[in-house]
Amino acid sequence: MSLIRLLALACLLLASHLAGAAPDPKSDEFWYGTGADGTPTVRLYYFFSPTCPHCQAAAPFIDELAARSPWLEVQKFVVKDNRANARFYYETALALGTQALSVPGFVFCRQVLIGYDTAETTGAEIAQALAACHEQRLAQVRWLARLMDDNFAVPGTNLRFGWDSVLGLFPGFGDVLTSAISLLIVHHAWQTGASKFTLTRMLGNVGVDFVVGAIPFLGDLFDFAFKANRRNARLLEQHLHKQAARGGRAGARRN
Repeated sequence: MSLIRLLALACLLLASHLAGAAPDPKSDEFWYGTGADGTPTVRLYYFFSPTCPHCQAAAPFIDELAARSPWLEVQKFVVKDNRANARFYYETALALGTQALSVPGFVFCRQVLIGYDTAETTGAEIAQALAACHEQRLAQVRWLARLMDDNFAVPGTNLRFGWDSVLGLFPGFGDVLTSAISLLIVHHAWQTGASKFTLTRMLGNVGVDFVVGAIPFLGDLFDFAFKANRRNARLLEQHLHKQAARGGRAGARRN
């Protein structure tokens, strides 16, 4: 993903929040959320009919999967005799390149799976895909932090720097651009339910990087050493690990 596309994404995210736009399949908010206790969630949209035999077979699996996966948010939609739900199912799947003409339908992480056999076959496929999606969220943050802070190596040394330091060579514009991209990590943390304290620390890192980084020469040296994006990626990892541990304990209590 180019830096220009990253900046465009940052601007779109900001505009959508300012406008209060409703989430749609093209936005992360449609696919990921935050539980009542702050736990980061992946959303699974489950479409079914009460009279469908395969839906009846899938029902206990869906409930069991939600019970043992505290990060999973299941939203159920009955499509039989409900035109609005049926239309939502069809249009969401169509936006992802799939024609949804039957149930059960499982829509999550920008993919559609239609039909259900057993928990050992279809169920295992769904569970594995959801777990991979959940882990991928953190991998995306690691990649962005590496791009901005550690993408290049100084020949003959162990020192590394990223686009944050390179763009910092262009006063004003470079600092605004790198800060906008850095805010994507903060936005991701907000999506996953990071505490106000964690978000404040992350915003502080971006702010310090922006203010000090704007100072000619000194700011470039500061960017090279401070690595605000790496700091924020570590803060987000710590937050997610704590939430996962807490969710695991809650799941154990339920079982």
